[in-house]
Amino acid sequence: MNVSARRLGLVAGAFLFATACDPHSPSAPTGGSTREAPATATLFANAATSVVSIIRSDLDFSDFALWTQQLASIDGTPADRYAVDASLLDTAWNALYGGPLQDIDQALRQAIAENQPHEVAPLLILRAWAYSYITRAWGDVPFSAANQGDRGSLRPTYDAQSSIYDALLKDLAQSPALLNAAGTGGFGANDPIYAGDTEKWRRFANSLRARLALDLVKADPTRARAEVIAAIAAGGFTSNDDASTIRWPGDGTNDNPWSLRARARPSLRLSKTLIDTLTSLGDPRLSIYAQRSALGGQYTGAPNGLPAQQASTYVDLTSAVGTTLIRKDAPSILMTFAEWSFIEAEAAERGWIAGSAQQFYDQGIRSSFQQLGVAPADADRYLASAQVQYVGGAAGLAQIATQKWIASFTEGADAWSEWRRTGEPDLVPVTSAQTSPPAIPRRLPYPESEMRLNTANVAAAIASQHGAGLTDRVWLDK
Repeated sequence: MNVSARRLGLVAGAFLFATACDPHSPSAPTGGSTREAPATATLFANAATSVVSIIRSDLDFSDFALWTQQLASIDGTPADRYAVDASLLDTAWNALYGGPLQDIDQALRQAIAENQPHEVAPLLILRAWAYSYITRAWGDVPFSAANQGDRGSLRPTYDAQSSIYDALLKDLAQSPALLNAAGTGGFGANDPIYAGDTEKWRRFANSLRARLALDLVKADPTRARAEVIAAIAAGGFTSNDDASTIRWPGDGTNDNPWSLRARARPSLRLSKTLIDTLTSLGDPRLSIYAQRSALGGQYTGAPNGLPAQQASTYVDLTSAVGTTLIRKDAPSILMTFAEWSFIEAEAAERGWIAGSAQQFYDQGIRSSFQQLGVAPADADRYLASAQVQYVGGAAGLAQIATQKWIASFTEGADAWSEWRRTGEPDLVPVTSAQTSPPAIPRRLPYPESEMRLNTANVAAAIASQHGAGLTDRVWLDK
């Protein structure tokens, strides 16, 4: 993979490379510059590793996993009581717009100019993956006018979330045809996700299209149905081998983001909500997700939202994240075959596609077990239990959503988005919530740097969404 050690070292720290420059200016000289622009392969590799590292880092490990009660704090961190760190939001926003999104934009310009469809398609897919997380969290965000600093757009307008989803879905729909286009090319060994395998990229495009289509279920159910049907018909993942991941060297510099965060934040434990759910279902993933407590040697979760003095009493009594998941060389996940299977299960239960919702549901659980190294016999016993057997109907949709929540551990942003979409599991807000009345956050507020530097456009975005507080809802969630 042609990525400099220095750049990888920076992205492994997730937010450390956030720059002081305007977050929407280009990251490198483009058209008209007298300096040589980086090769598209270098830009792509940099963008892929950095955007995955950023998204799977602090917000994913802390805020989102806390809000969905997959993790809990034993040091009274404000995030566990639904308060956000303004500096963290600024850093995350600036890191995304000031790094990988600029690299993607510059690489796209070059790949299009050079007529390289096998490069354009992975760039469009990666961009769709990245922007979906940004707009899911913030709602309306800069998109069409972002990364246009060299074209005079230093204070970009904000696109409506509906327009962003329309663009991303169109990009994902056209990407398979670009991958099937005549000619050679692609990123090959410089592709840290699929090593240039165009068929796997095609399956990822269709799988991601189905994920984003399901996001529309509340806001535009007709479009959701049509897009899911089309994406499934086009062909998504077929096994765990198709899963999109970034594999980290684990050399102490280029480490898995959750490994970095777990070492930096040893005060996070598995939530009582998650451990109680796994225990009640007899779920063998418990021994992989969690370590035994220092005292008592049990799998015990910490309650969410405790003040620092009370939370500290749980230090030796609760379970830290399992060692397998926080290895330095553990892969970071973009999307799994398990998630694809649960999407098929939901589509079948809704009557959108042919096939058995139960079979897709079972397939999702089996693939999650396989991904984690759980024995097939354990999957058989689990699926045969009365608590897990698929029942169908509205209760079946709740089962699918709950299993998706369980399987998404280490993917906090996905768990949060799915909880907002489905209401499953039925999470109870913490009593010490900073929101009033107590309510789990449903969006992120805009960063202070944007409020200060791009004031008019942020104000217009807030007005068009009728608010942008923690408990206000983005378009997808209304």
